[in-house]
Amino acid sequence: VTGKDFSIVHISQIGLITGIASAFCWSFTNVWLRHLLKVYTVWTCLIYSFIFASIFWLFFNPPWNLIDANYTPETWGIFWGFAILSILIPHSFYYLGLRYLTPSRAIITATFEPVIAILSAYIFLDEILAPIQIIGAVFVIIAIGVLQLKKEETLSSPLEQLDRASTQEHSVSQTENHI
Repeated sequence: VTGKDFSIVHISQIGLITGIASAFCWSFTNVWLRHLLKVYTVWTCLIYSFIFASIFWLFFNPPWNLIDANYTPETWGIFWGFAILSILIPHSFYYLGLRYLTPSRAIITATFEPVIAILSAYIFLDEILAPIQIIGAVFVIIAIGVLQLKKEETLSSPLEQLDRASTQEHSVSQTENHI
């Protein structure tokens, strides 16, 4: 996944815009999801995520395009297997992990995914690893290792402070009602 040219000059505008939008959306998802997982189950958050993602993608690939493609039952089986193995299972684990990790730790730990991808391609597809891929993988492993050595600080985010304040306010009002 190195590409042939590292210069930023050759990046298309749409590529740059979608890349920045993707980074923003992924960051927002991680921070907001941490808050939602304190209130809802992992499965509830997953279902809503998949529903809204499906609605979004319907604008780019409407159902009639899928019908017109005339996919075979075997192809649909591959689609379902791919969806379960590459989307449902990893997102389930990721969402579950966000219950126990801060978003920043989860995001850094998730950067291990490309390392697994290039190693899998090397082992199963006989791809050749470029030196830049090996160096990048080593840096990712080192960053994850360093992250595990540092104890997590318990500073709360503004959302957590609001949650705590509203919970305390709610318990105070219940106490006043009982008095």
